[in-house]
Amino acid sequence: GCVSLEQREREMTFRAVKSEAGWYSGVPDGVQEMYLPVGTAPDAPRIHAWWWADANPDAPAVLYLHGARWNMTGHVRRMEQFRRMGFSVFAIDYRGFGKSDGDLPSEQMAYEDARAAWNWMAQRQPDASRRYIFGHSLGGAIAFRVALDNPDVIGLVVMNPGIISTGVPPIARYIYATGTANGKRVQALGGAKNHAIILPDADIDMAVGALMG
Repeated sequence: GCVSLEQREREMTFRAVKSEAGWYSGVPDGVQEMYLPVGTAPDAPRIHAWWWADANPDAPAVLYLHGARWNMTGHVRRMEQFRRMGFSVFAIDYRGFGKSDGDLPSEQMAYEDARAAWNWMAQRQPDASRRYIFGHSLGGAIAFRVALDNPDVIGLVVMNPGIISTGVPPIARYIYATGTANGKRVQALGGAKNHAIILPDADIDMAVGALMG
């Protein structure tokens, strides 16, 4: 019935993978692995996370939110790009992915996981002007939601956001209208496939560099 339909929808949306990516060669040097509780309850679920800090303690920090299917082990190369640009990187696996608790993610779980990660990163980099969110594919939709819910998010880069697969210009208009209504400065670029949303209070050179790879 409806329960089975909802479960199937979640399976198809997230396509969560527990196993490591075939090209993964191990945790990068300098990464601190951790398990972050989502909530304050003693039995709160935990998500697996990597904190890849820059040598500069005041380096800008980016929350890396991956897309469907692959967990963090499939995204090391893109994280390395941020590290080369001087960012500290905080990456998470949503519940149901990789080593995180749970078996089947949901939209609400993913938002909760991302918000918990943002709050943790804010303690490591208290300067809001030096904190950013990067969302890839499905992670782009999650990143956008976190940005709307947190007034202190002023830097957002989204690559191929997994909001819908067609009708991108209307989604770009929606993002612009919703973001500005929530006090964000928004540039929404809608294209046939590859598109991005930037809140350009962030450092322009860094944002452009992240987009161009």
